[in-house]
Amino acid sequence: MHEPWFFITADYAYGDAVEKAARARLAKLGGKVAGGVKVPLATTDFSSFLLQAQASGAKVLALNAAGGNATVMKQGQEFGLAEQGMTIVPMSFMNVDIHAVGLPDAQGDLVPTSFFEDGSAAARKWSDALFARRHAMPSQIQAGVYSAVRHYLQAVKDTDSNDAATVMARMRATPVSDAYTAKGAIRADQRMVHDLYLVQVKTPAESTGPWDLVKLVATVSPDQAFRPFADSPCPLVRTGK
Repeated sequence: MHEPWFFITADYAYGDAVEKAARARLAKLGGKVAGGVKVPLATTDFSSFLLQAQASGAKVLALNAAGGNATVMKQGQEFGLAEQGMTIVPMSFMNVDIHAVGLPDAQGDLVPTSFFEDGSAAARKWSDALFARRHAMPSQIQAGVYSAVRHYLQAVKDTDSNDAATVMARMRATPVSDAYTAKGAIRADQRMVHDLYLVQVKTPAESTGPWDLVKLVATVSPDQAFRPFADSPCPLVRTGK
C-alpha cells in the first residue's frame, strides 16, 4: 500500500469521483500518490500517458479510463510495465473484459470485484447454470442485477404487496444471501454492503480453461469495502428521511 500510485483517469464526472475516493482511501492508509493524468473519453492511444506514469516513479498504475482500460492494459504490456516492477490495477474491470483482452496481456494484474464464479459454491453453481444458457460466464454486474431483482421479488412475495415503502422496509430487514453474496445487508441509506474481492489475473500456464481467469488474493469485509454510513454526503441521510 505504501508504494507510490499513478492514476490514468477518464476526464468526466464518474472518473473524477472514482479517483477522488481512491486518493482519499490511500491517504487514510498512509499511501502515496506519485501523480496522475486526465484523459479524454474515447482515447485510443495512451502512449504519452504511460510514459508519464513511467517517469513518475510510481509502482502501482491505477487504470480509471472507463472503456479504455483494456486498451491501456494492452499498451502497458507493450511498454513492459510489469517487467519494470509496476503493478497494474484496473479500477473497473470484469471477467468478460479479461476474457476479451486475453491472459497474455492481463496476467498478473490485480482487479477489485464484487463477484467471481469461484467466490463460493453458490456462485459457481449459478455461474455454471448461466454459462449453459449463454456460453459465457456472468460478469459482476449481471450477478449484481440478479441479486437485486431476486431480493426485491422475494420481498414482494413475503409482504404480498408492491407498495414501495412496504417492500423497501422488508428488503432492509432481510439479509441478502444468494449466489452474489452470502452476507449482504441494505443500510438505511439504501446501500447494499457486502464482501468485495481482490483477485489476480492468472498466467496462461495457471489457467485450466477459457474462463479460468483469476485467483483470489484477499477478501475485503463490508466495513472496509464501502464508505462508512457516517461519511455519506446524502442530505436525506442527514435529515433521517
